[in-house]
Amino acid sequence: MALHLVADADGHMWDGVGALVAAEGSGAHHQSRRLCAADRRSGGDRRGTERGAADWVERRLAQPARPAGHMPMARRIDLADAIHALCAVHGVHRGLADEARVHPAVGPAAAWLDEVAAGMAAERALLSRTVAAAGPLPSTPGQAATDAAFVTQRHAFRMLARSDRAGVATGAAAALALDWVMIRAVIARAAEAYGVALPPLTLPAPADTAALLGRLADGAGLERAMMFGARALLDQHRALWSLLEARAIAREG
Repeated sequence: MALHLVADADGHMWDGVGALVAAEGSGAHHQSRRLCAADRRSGGDRRGTERGAADWVERRLAQPARPAGHMPMARRIDLADAIHALCAVHGVHRGLADEARVHPAVGPAAAWLDEVAAGMAAERALLSRTVAAAGPLPSTPGQAATDAAFVTQRHAFRMLARSDRAGVATGAAAALALDWVMIRAVIARAAEAYGVALPPLTLPAPADTAALLGRLADGAGLERAMMFGARALLDQHRALWSLLEARAIAREG
């Protein structure tokens, strides 16, 4: 689902980041979609969860970036592995938005970044609760390499947030806020499976992110910088889903 941004002062529609997230974000990866297909009926220890946020992300999934085809139901162990991975990568303070908002290169995006940082703080708390409910990290071959990959990803996010090139940090944060819709869908499945109440998502609405990007897109150089930051963020997310897919296969071997 492409996100069409507002027109800039010249009347041109700039929808690069939204279209990039739709084409190359988490929603386009087989593993994240497989995890979202987790069988809700299999969790014998499931307790009640809030449905509001879950219903919202499910409506997002009703318009997939590409046909899903037949996808096997995700096992609870794979959901647990994903939650541990997301917590390892995005569950640490300071996150990407926290780092970016104190950097002078963000300029007029500062207030919007404050909202992203506050929303991600709530998501970190949710990840922590879900990890605690899911229990220990599933035993998987190659854990040392996985841990090293998490360190590399956290470093990549810090570098994007601290970039001196105006627009890079904002583009990365925008891609994070937009791509988190699909990531939240995975978290929702895990929260439901492990009996964790799901609070409303408090990140800026996609329309607000679109409006911000439309206001900032006042030159080709800045647009390229924002696209660079967004693409780099999504590259890391795709690498994370591919790693989780490889770990699931390794556990089956």
